[in-house]
Amino acid sequence: MERDTEIRLIRRVLGHVEAGTKDMASATTPGPVTEYFDAKRYSREMDTLFRDLPLIVGHASKVAKPGDFFTHGETGVPILVTRDKGGRLGAFINI
Repeated sequence: MERDTEIRLIRRVLGHVEAGTKDMASATTPGPVTEYFDAKRYSREMDTLFRDLPLIVGHASKVAKPGDFFTHGETGVPILVTRDKGGRLGAFINI
């Protein structure tokens, strides 16, 4: 992003924060319903959003004590989060 564009957008957002307003479109933009049911699009979105970036899968309080664990599979990758005997947090692909 160009620096001038970044500054302009930051000022715009801060103006809305200060005024308690929102940046709304002048009209709705209809989109085809088929986009919500397209398996290929869903697969691309899952790959883009959940495969290449770090994920927040739960709060550390869910594994507060050594030996605590939880699993997470909502993003299509089974993850095991644990707290070891030394108190360290770990996350593993659960295969």
